[in-house]
Amino acid sequence: MRKRGIEVSDSHQGLSAVINPNRSDPVSPVKKHCYDSYKILYNASLEVRYSGFLNPDKQSIYLKRRFSTCEEALKSIDVYMKSQDFPSLIPIQKEFDFDE
Repeated sequence: MRKRGIEVSDSHQGLSAVINPNRSDPVSPVKKHCYDSYKILYNASLEVRYSGFLNPDKQSIYLKRRFSTCEEALKSIDVYMKSQDFPSLIPIQKEFDFDE
């Protein structure tokens, strides 16, 4: 995938290598808060994928708790993305409703 003249492989590892501000050679580093938020969302996506299989009775409670953490991470990334002239991510996030 090529965006803004930067080649990024089609994987989370590839994206992480390109944007990680902690590396000595990042191609397109992002602000630390944005990278940390990306890692929160990535790790949460791995965790929630299997939580229902491991403990179905507690899945809903767990997902609601993780959603709050992810919502804050998404807002942090949104601030950075808007500062880089990308459209807001928040309309996408609003599609999810856990109040049911």
